[in-house]
Amino acid sequence: MARTKVKAHMRKVVPFAWERTLFVTCAATAVLTLMHLWQPMPQTVWQVPPPYDLLVVCVAVLAFGLFFSSTFAVDHFDMFGLRQAFSGADEHTYRRPGLVLNVYYSFVRHPLYLGLLMFLFCAPTMSAGRLLFALLNLGFVLWSLPLEEGDLEAAMGPAYAHYRRSVPALIPSLRPYKQAEAMMRKNM
Repeated sequence: MARTKVKAHMRKVVPFAWERTLFVTCAATAVLTLMHLWQPMPQTVWQVPPPYDLLVVCVAVLAFGLFFSSTFAVDHFDMFGLRQAFSGADEHTYRRPGLVLNVYYSFVRHPLYLGLLMFLFCAPTMSAGRLLFALLNLGFVLWSLPLEEGDLEAAMGPAYAHYRRSVPALIPSLRPYKQAEAMMRKNM
């Protein structure tokens, strides 16, 4: 539902102001349904022995912290479609958020995905069910990234194209991306 072509078809039925809110509601409903219908697969795939298990838990907590705090880089009203819904704007007058370049996004393009995947895979005791869920999420991320980035590049133009070429998608860079410096080097 987040793809541009799907949104174009949705607008025949759903007003622009409500498309993002509908998407978020459907995504949340899908996740809740998945959680409700999920059947346990308790077989142990791996178990990290003490004291290393605490290290894995610490990495998982840091990963969840990255995931959660990354959401604050983006305006939550925009993320959940509330600004779009309550403004009543149409697609031609609505001002979309621009390129976000806070501390996380200057090292990796998708800190939300990175934090989520790290959290899912960092388990001192990995059950078959959790591993399956983590692998399904990894598959979804790898499938959706090119689609999402194509839409972002089409919407934001050369600024995002340069950012995309300069900052890795999921494995953080050791040096931060600085938009002003990058654009100056490009113009030289």
